[in-house]
Amino acid sequence: MPRVYISDPRGKQYRKRNEDDLNAAATEVKNGISLRKAAENYNVHYSTLQRWVKANGKRRTIGGQTVLDADMENMIVERLVKCAEWGYPMDTMDLRMIVKHICDKKGIVIKRFKDNMPGHEFALSFLKRHAKSITPRICQNIKRARAAVSPEQIDNYFNKLEVSIEGIPSSNIINYDETNLSDDPGRSKVIAKKGMKYPERIMNSTKSATSIMFAVSGDGVVLPTYVVYKSTYLYGPWRNGAPKGTRFNCSKSGWFDTKCFEDWVFTVAIPYLKKLDGPKVLIGDNLSSHLSCDAINMCAEIGAKFVFLPANSTHLTQPLDVAFFRPLKQTWRTILKEWKKGPGRKEPSVPKSIFPTLLNKLITALEPNRRSNIISGFEKCGIIPLNRNKVLSMIPNANTPESSIVDSFVVEDSVLNILKDLRYETPPKTRSKRTRLNVEPGKSVGVSSSESENGDDEEHVDKPDFLLTNIDAPDIMNVDEMNTDTQDNTDPDDEINSPDTQDNIDPDEINSPDSNDQTIPVTIAPNVKYVEINNSIKIVQNIYDIDISDINVGDWLLVQYHSDMYICKVSKIGVIEFEGEFLRKKPSLKKDSDFMLFVYPQVPDLYEFMYDQIIGKLDPPAIKRGIHKFNVIF
Repeated sequence: MPRVYISDPRGKQYRKRNEDDLNAAATEVKNGISLRKAAENYNVHYSTLQRWVKANGKRRTIGGQTVLDADMENMIVERLVKCAEWGYPMDTMDLRMIVKHICDKKGIVIKRFKDNMPGHEFALSFLKRHAKSITPRICQNIKRARAAVSPEQIDNYFNKLEVSIEGIPSSNIINYDETNLSDDPGRSKVIAKKGMKYPERIMNSTKSATSIMFAVSGDGVVLPTYVVYKSTYLYGPWRNGAPKGTRFNCSKSGWFDTKCFEDWVFTVAIPYLKKLDGPKVLIGDNLSSHLSCDAINMCAEIGAKFVFLPANSTHLTQPLDVAFFRPLKQTWRTILKEWKKGPGRKEPSVPKSIFPTLLNKLITALEPNRRSNIISGFEKCGIIPLNRNKVLSMIPNANTPESSIVDSFVVEDSVLNILKDLRYETPPKTRSKRTRLNVEPGKSVGVSSSESENGDDEEHVDKPDFLLTNIDAPDIMNVDEMNTDTQDNTDPDDEINSPDTQDNIDPDEINSPDSNDQTIPVTIAPNVKYVEINNSIKIVQNIYDIDISDINVGDWLLVQYHSDMYICKVSKIGVIEFEGEFLRKKPSLKKDSDFMLFVYPQVPDLYEFMYDQIIGKLDPPAIKRGIHKFNVIF
């Protein structure tokens, strides 16, 4: 079926049924009137009324039916909306994976789907069915620091802002911020030959940019601009053609430093504020270069005070960022592209002598919508009029329902808790130890499998601490018989028991009576996994007796990775996947010890593993001074 079906106008036209008439006729049928009589009274077809009564008023859509029912689709929509609100939106591939997971979990096999995986057309149809609730959009990335701004921080900011701007008119509230106008006009759609994948446009551009300080008042007035060039000196032609009142300065980096900011306050902000009556407020970010004691003291003398925005919140609380800079940059790219097509087509970049003229065109082009954009920016940021809910509505809050879907499909608390941890929880900053390799120039090095105690990387072949094998013997064998075959193969200089690997372990702890446990001889049956170490055999788990329902959070498991086995403590349980915190081996000082000691590493080793990697469960270890000792031969 095509993606957009258009019926043939020459085909048979079905009469559209009236649900009110159908409901009224169904009510009469329930009251005892026959189906045919009720159909005649309301001019409804007999079979149509019969299906309506049988379905209890649930309308069946014309054509093919959806794979999932309406309730399940609404639940999926609710989760998609909630994930997008919390900054983790999903794409069409995620939607298809969700549907596959639901079908697999419920045991539903859809013949139209390959391996129960919906196709791309299914995702498009799903979005079309729920176009009133969800729609595809191009997202923008924000840093985790910006996403971590919580409702509590916004509430604290507005509590102080309410006191600071109380009784101050909108014309006396000034918002200032710096931005840059780049030399790159960006990409745009062009007409090219069909099938051409990478059309090119000849146009010079660089990564350079010019810094400008903008300041606007709450009533829509734009203060004179302040331009900072990247240069050591200023020259006369760099000012020609600029907007009226524009000030110019320079710095080595091309960005605003403390001196430039102070000069902007003394030459632009204070002259404008002196013309205003009553108290004044300057609202800006808390950038270090915007903090100047001299500027604060000078503004205080004329009755003006500074109000700084919360850190990493300017995308929510600063009017210039919210409603002014976006149309500014769009208009600038248009002006820059026109100039590069005409007079500047041979210029490698925008000359500083031409920049003031282009800036004047920019300010003039913004004139029609400039005032309305500024006023809407102050309103969106909740400053004029003061309304903190304007900002809080842009931050997800797990305490209040924000969904427009039916309340019965509100996401569970567990899903909200996961999203809240992803957005607000700060991951621990761990830095692994780095070692410098002593390599001669021109020589190559291989992959290091371990790191020595002094921090130098060593290349060596890993010596396995134990051997994992499968026994396929037809008869039951005794452990002692098997040990006689392997007794002569024991390495007396085992890496584990060598003096070079001794660690600072308390001798009393190692030689405690707990470590003298003896292993009871056992018999090994076919299809049993076992561990063979130091002439001893220990049954771990029958590979056919592991039950996934017996595995709980906090259990100790023996997990196989490639040819090695590791011990972990289960931290999370999924459908067929698990997550555990793995231990690290700690060699024993005791030569004849049959037990291996384990400790948690400084950096937690959290890894996921599948059900088929689990060898068996272990008894809880004996813990003493952070060292875990398991009652199993390793």
